Amino acid sequence: MEIESQFPDGPAAWLRFLHRNLVVPNDAIDQNISGQVMVQFIVDEEGNVSNVQAVSGPVGGGLREEAVRVIKKSGKWTAAIQNGRKVKSYKRQPITFAVASE
Repeated sequence: MEIESQFPDGPAAWLRFLHRNLVVPNDAIDQNISGQVMVQFIVDEEGNVSNVQAVSGPVGGGLREEAVRVIKKSGKWTAAIQNGRKVKSYKRQPITFAVASE
């Protein structure tokens, strides 16, 4: 049985982390740019996050850069397990930015 890599303490802790650390860039607010950024990254056998990159989402406004920044800041994860061994895994995380128009 395979167990996916995950943020320590599970999905609820991951959502709390995102809510506390994501900042909508001023450029996105000024330009009224919203949308979902898809970030992909690797969690290695030790739980380290690497190769973080935004693969889709709005261009401009700094949303892609902010999504990548937050993933890089997330620290150690719990590594994936396959056949009883820790293995490297590839993750994709959508991050949605909503800019409220006045």
